[in-house]
Amino acid sequence: MKCAKHNSKAAVGICKRCYRGICADCVNKLGTDFGIYCSNKCKTASINIEKLVRKNVETNTKVSYVHTITMYLLFIVSIILMFYGLFGTLTGTWPLIVVFLIGLLFFGFGLAYARWIKATRSIGKKIDQERSTSTGQGDLPHD
Repeated sequence: MKCAKHNSKAAVGICKRCYRGICADCVNKLGTDFGIYCSNKCKTASINIEKLVRKNVETNTKVSYVHTITMYLLFIVSIILMFYGLFGTLTGTWPLIVVFLIGLLFFGFGLAYARWIKATRSIGKKIDQERSTSTGQGDLPHD
């Protein structure tokens, strides 16, 4: 494979974005911590994508925290409703079995929500592992 810019030189690497061959001179000029690129256009596009991915990871972490708080609130409300309904039904003050059943329903929603959170996190961890082991090539087709 030959360099995309210097047809007479042999390629020593491949552009992370467009898979074009890159010679040693081009690698020294356009190499970064993110990889090597055949042009500044590919370099800028790839770095912008990496920044976007990092921003999405930060956003998802914040959203995950909100989901966890919501799950705990569901459990707390369900336990309060179940105890109130059970206590009211046992003391005979009012047949609060309906309140108990609503609490049980909330508890079920909490369990389902917890399973969803766990599944979402495991998918996120799997994606992170794949990203860390991948070569990172082919983020975008070349324009």
